[in-house]
Amino acid sequence: MSNQAGALLWNRKTVAFGPSQASVDVDTGLTQVNRGFGEDPPLGGSGLIASRVQVIPLAPTAGWADVAHGEPFLDPATNTIHVVFVHGGVLPEPPLPFQFPSFNVLFWDPHTSIGPGKADTYNPPIS
Repeated sequence: MSNQAGALLWNRKTVAFGPSQASVDVDTGLTQVNRGFGEDPPLGGSGLIASRVQVIPLAPTAGWADVAHGEPFLDPATNTIHVVFVHGGVLPEPPLPFQFPSFNVLFWDPHTSIGPGKADTYNPPIS
């Protein structure tokens, strides 16, 4: 956790899929204890998705070719935002030294002290 305002508001990570791993749950490390405006998109909690957290693909983007992600959500066990990434292609059991697909991603939670925000979800709600 950052020493500034008790929050970690952005984090850049390289994520890789392991052997035969079709999905990976990434702990972004993002957390925000203090919020500036009550009407802001939620950071999560009580089953809410973290709709204002942004998942931004970074170069090189070739690693994103078969990767999709779910909605960012708050994990109550860690009090941090998690995102599940799914590999849509086939991940074979390769001979060594095969490199499993990896990709770079920036997670960003705009702090509410800079102003209110609005965010649609990444995926339409399931009805």
